[in-house]
Amino acid sequence: GFIWPCYKSATERFRRLPSTPMPSIYERNRLRRSLIQLASVLVLMLLACGLISLFSLWSMQRLYAQAQARQESLLAAVNDARSAQVAFKIEVQSWKNLLLRGDVEVDYAAALGDLKRAETATTSHLKATADWATSAGNSAVAEDITRLLAEHATVGRAYRDALPVSGQMARLRNVADTAVRGVDRPLNEALDRLVENMLEVNRANREQAERSSRQRFDLLSHLIWLSLGASLALVSLLLWRTLRDPALRR
Repeated sequence: GFIWPCYKSATERFRRLPSTPMPSIYERNRLRRSLIQLASVLVLMLLACGLISLFSLWSMQRLYAQAQARQESLLAAVNDARSAQVAFKIEVQSWKNLLLRGDVEVDYAAALGDLKRAETATTSHLKATADWATSAGNSAVAEDITRLLAEHATVGRAYRDALPVSGQMARLRNVADTAVRGVDRPLNEALDRLVENMLEVNRANREQAERSSRQRFDLLSHLIWLSLGASLALVSLLLWRTLRDPALRR
């Protein structure tokens, strides 16, 4: 007995409510276009952010690969310079062995062979280092190596000019030693400086690579955040326009 009067009263109140007209076809189409635009912008912004992120990863990886390649090339050149150092020391020692043991024909031939091989090895390693300096665009190091090659050729000529024959070794030993005494010292010191300079270039390259990496990372980070901010602003604007559409208020 109580439920029926309540139901009847509610039905009467609902019938007295003003009727709301349905949105027109034009309003529905406009709302549909707004929703399509919003969805399209969302997809485009996601694609843009994804592409920017992929480009950032590729750019950082490329920068790292370039720095790694330069580092490996420089370390190989430093090894060539050190090998030139060692070969030249062997060359000098072979000359001393020839003077000390050259009385015996076999020892003379062995020491002379070591001298020639060490001279060839020194020249070869210096040329390899010069090739690196030229390819790396380091003109200062390339000029230093060119000068060292000329000095090394001068030392080799001095050794050959002062070289006594085996049978005259005892008589000419002091003369030969006096003729080339100290001729190797400037070149040996120059080779030491060359390696030090190349190691300094290595340190400078590492610092430059670190600075470039930081700058590239900061730039790409700002670009990503800027694209995200622009995306959110545009999506918010479209969403605001869509929510204010009269078709949603009916």
